[in-house]
Amino acid sequence: MAFDQTGVSPSAKVLVVEDDHQLRRVVTMVIERAGLSVLAVANADDAIVVLAGNDPVSVLFTDVDMPGSMNGIDLAHRVSCNHPTIRVIVASGRSSVDVAELPAGAEFFRKPYDIHCLTRALYGTAQV
Repeated sequence: MAFDQTGVSPSAKVLVVEDDHQLRRVVTMVIERAGLSVLAVANADDAIVVLAGNDPVSVLFTDVDMPGSMNGIDLAHRVSCNHPTIRVIVASGRSSVDVAELPAGAEFFRKPYDIHCLTRALYGTAQV
């Protein structure tokens, strides 16, 4: 398996959790164009099902506000505790998100986010 200079495998899978269908499609397309595989779901409950499966995930990219039993911040904490090797990136259009609410090591993007910065963050080459 080949790795780039950051240690991220080109076959790494990104789990996108976004309830807005159009935004989920755009983010999925951006990630695929960056050379990574994507699993996309509409809420945290579906994300938990994916994480319990046999498809290994390297990066979680989640929105904060979405329907279901937990929001993106709760999901980020759960993933950080139960899957510590998964990198966590959280995005929100809310201006009231306090990055101190996020798990240690998680990155935050305010919507609308810059596609190039997002791509670098997915590969682990930039802290934002």
